[in-house]
Order: sequence, then C-alpha cells, then structure tokens
Amino acid sequence: MAQLKCVLIEDDALARAILMKLIEPHQDLFLAATFENIKDTLTYFDTNTDIDLLFLDVELNKESGIKLYEQLPYKPAVIFTTAHEGFAFTAFELGAIDYLKKPITQERLTNALTRLDKIKTSANTFTEKQSRNLNLVFKEGRTMITLNSADVLFFEASKDYVKVVTAAKSHMVLITMKELQQKLKPELFVRISKSYIVNKEKITSVDNEKVHIQQYGFKISRMLKKDITKQLTVAGS
Repeated sequence: MAQLKCVLIEDDALARAILMKLIEPHQDLFLAATFENIKDTLTYFDTNTDIDLLFLDVELNKESGIKLYEQLPYKPAVIFTTAHEGFAFTAFELGAIDYLKKPITQERLTNALTRLDKIKTSANTFTEKQSRNLNLVFKEGRTMITLNSADVLFFEASKDYVKVVTAAKSHMVLITMKELQQKLKPELFVRISKSYIVNKEKITSVDNEKVHIQQYGFKISRMLKKDITKQLTVAGS
C-alpha cells in the first residue's frame, strides 16, 4: 500500500495516545495531525486538501464525530472509533472503512487497513478499466461515429484524414494525427512514426525495426525509436 496521509481526531488523551502508538509500526501511514474537537479539525481541513484517511472518534466531548465528517469540505476514507456500538449502522451508511470499538487492538487496526487496501485496489482497477474503455468520437463522412479505444488496433495518417483500424473493420475519419494524439491516452497508445499510432495492448511482437499487430507490421521511426522502446518496455513490465 502507498503511504497514506492521516489525521486522528480523538478527545480522550489516553485513547489518542494508544491509537498513535498502534499507528506507529505501520510505515504505510503518515500521521499528519491530531485534534481533540470539531472546530480545530474544520479549520485544518479548510487549508489541507490532501488527507487520505481519518481516524475519527464518534463522540467528541458532547459533539458528534459523524456530524463532523458530514461537514468536511471533502471526504477522506474514514475509520470510526468508539466506546459504543450504537452508531455502527450510521457510520457504514457514510461509507466508513471500519468501525473500531475501544479498546482498539493492533489486530483490529491491521484488519481495517487491509480492508482499506482492498477497496483502494478495486477502485484503481475500475478506474484503469474505465480509462482503457474510453469512447472516441469521430466524423466519418456526414456521420458521427463512436469507437471504443480498447477496440482500436492502430491509426494510419492520410493527409487530413486518419484511417482507424479495428479487428472488425476500418473507418476513414476527418481528423489530423496531431489532433488525434491529443485525444488519446498515452498509457494506451504510442506514436511510432509520422504515419502510425498503435495500441500498446494489441502489439504481438517488436523487433529492431518493426512493431507487429496481428498480420500488420509497422516500421519504427529512427528519431522516435529510443523513446518508443522505453514506452513499450514499461508497458510490458
């Protein structure tokens, strides 16, 4: 798990010290600040917008930690802590990662962080898939067409037009290569010459001079060769 920037909000000094001690061994956590009340927490969040995780006591003196979370200008992941179990349903309705009953143990904290890691991994995978499935809109003749970027094998320049080749068929669309390149995700597509942009995920093999996609072979530009090789190595690693 990448290091997470955390804030701890707990009004009880002993409970705060215990949780800080439990957080210490976790090198993936960086405790940026601790607070005892809602006012100071809200002031902090007005100017700090990079917090990843909150450890938030449900009851802060006579104030509500749940209401505090609802007032935040943005919502980091949250692990609620409490001496009572009565607020668990409300906490999970707010999307809490976990609801830890005091006294908190290292095992319970570790389990909560493991759950957070799984949630973040799933979210990243979903985002990556969405990125790879980006729809591209082109003008073909008098018609506007929509193609899924993941279906494209390669693009071939043809003056003010570009030939878009998928496994199913080809389309001649009105766009320049420069305009096209600005629309494409660099993690999915790479320009290998003046005339061709290829889908990295469709590449079947690469040799010293050519990139191969199925039955197609494309000569790599000498000027771009070093950069292309680097990009393809990173993509394949």
